[in-house]
Amino acid sequence: MTENTSPRAETPRRIKILLGISLAFNLAFVGLLAGAMWRHGGPGSQHGAAPGLSAYARPYVMALPRSERRAMWKDMRQHGGASMPDRGARRAVYAEVLAQLRRDPFDPAALRAALERQSRMTMNVQEAAQAAWLSRVLDMDAAARLAYAAAIEDELQRGPRHQKMHD
Repeated sequence: MTENTSPRAETPRRIKILLGISLAFNLAFVGLLAGAMWRHGGPGSQHGAAPGLSAYARPYVMALPRSERRAMWKDMRQHGGASMPDRGARRAVYAEVLAQLRRDPFDPAALRAALERQSRMTMNVQEAAQAAWLSRVLDMDAAARLAYAAAIEDELQRGPRHQKMHD
């Protein structure tokens, strides 16, 4: 009878651990990608407030004219190379994390390694975006930089819910 009760006693704890890890992963991932993927703000954003850490680049990008934003993303995709993972690569990392969460016996080091790969992908994208943005700013003359600074200030005052589309 002890053989039948022992696995049942381990299962709830294992499930709790997996759920805890899953929750932590989901919260970390949402925090990392919120700024890049959630361009129009979200619940709880305050009018005129500076963006949170997850959306720090939003005003810089949204203050650019739409044509410049599109060109910036196009440049990132074309010239990003390995630093710009495609959809398949991103999905593969998700699949790896899911496989590690389901693994029995559970291997925390393997899960940690998969999360580190995902984190490096995210940082590579952020670095490529910063480089593309900086390239545009460096190409601006003094008058264009002053106008751009005013546009950023407008974005900060308006907040993500009240942005206008620049053409």
